[in-house]
Amino acid sequence: MTPPATLAELERDVERALGRLEAELDAVADAGQDDLPCVDGWTVHDVAAVRTAWAEMTRDWIAAGRRGEAPPTPAAGYGWNQTPALNAAIVTREAATPLDELRRRLRAATAACLAHARDLDGPDLLEPRRFAWTRTWPVLRWIHANTTAQQEKARTLIRRARRAAAAGPPTPEHREGGAAPLAP
Repeated sequence: MTPPATLAELERDVERALGRLEAELDAVADAGQDDLPCVDGWTVHDVAAVRTAWAEMTRDWIAAGRRGEAPPTPAAGYGWNQTPALNAAIVTREAATPLDELRRRLRAATAACLAHARDLDGPDLLEPRRFAWTRTWPVLRWIHANTTAQQEKARTLIRRARRAAAAGPPTPEHREGGAAPLAP
């Protein structure tokens, strides 16, 4: 997915990605599949927890930058080369949080990121290095990466897991390297 170049493109992309993820999560909720294995040992719930946390961190980074602060990124005690450990800590921290609460927080954090984007003037939104934490990316790209792109990826992972679950366990020929059937 190509990062947006304007606020209008960001708004369009965020609305689309969040809407598509919400539809997939509605199907998960309707089927009671919060604990459906999704990817790399994570359940649908875990994927939602991590995506929610990254949207919230982005919201917080922008707010701190607007106050003239330089927040630790990605999070206090973690460097960028430690994101797998950070994500694991998020999964552990959010294990008891209901999926509907994660969804509410994801919507709120995404809306807050967009509100920040609307409040920033052109250069602060569109140019890199405008805030200490942004480094070589503009705020617009950070919002895109941690909302739109991650939400689209989450949707894809969840959709794939739901299709695999609907197809049932693989047959012996599929375990031997054949293509797994796709559920309708």
